[in-house]
Amino acid sequence: MKIKYLRLTKEQRKKVKELYYNTPKGKALKSKLRLVLVSTIGLIICAIAILVDAVINKSSTWDYIYAACLGLIAICFIVVSHNLRIKRLNNYVVNNKLKL
Repeated sequence: MKIKYLRLTKEQRKKVKELYYNTPKGKALKSKLRLVLVSTIGLIICAIAILVDAVINKSSTWDYIYAACLGLIAICFIVVSHNLRIKRLNNYVVNNKLKL
């Protein structure tokens, strides 16, 4: 698969994002990824709260493990959503043969 989007300059990437996010599929993707971002922020806040509570109350190691797992899940959400965004933008550039 061609990775054309990553080869573009910064200005060209901005233009591609604007063009893609004005399409119906782009608007749907943007709203879904925004929802994933909000839930990721919530997971990170929960993980930090559990970790702080575990430190203050000197809880068992399970609380630390639980907080670490929540944090890792949040990081995975961020990485996967970023990769999905790049994949969709790359497909848009390749399939529409944009001349930038």
